[in-house]
Amino acid sequence: MTETTSRPRGGGPPWAEILTWAATAVMLSTYFAFTAGWLKPGVSFFLCQLAGQVALTAMSVAKRAWQPAAANGAFGVASVLGLIRAIAGG
Repeated sequence: MTETTSRPRGGGPPWAEILTWAATAVMLSTYFAFTAGWLKPGVSFFLCQLAGQVALTAMSVAKRAWQPAAANGAFGVASVLGLIRAIAGG
């Protein structure tokens, strides 16, 4: 007899799910604030975006969800490039 769990295969611990949802909320909030004109695309914007993308990419990989992992990874690279430009003053 095998034991079953309620978590999906490779889903990670519950705290990781909570952390990922929190990162998603921060990422979407900063993007909304940017779109609404309340936040300029500076260092804080790109750091928040990068943190969200890293968390989402890590959770997607843990769940073996390769398409979201690739998409979030690509957006993470874009956030790194934006962060570099923001730090350089460009």
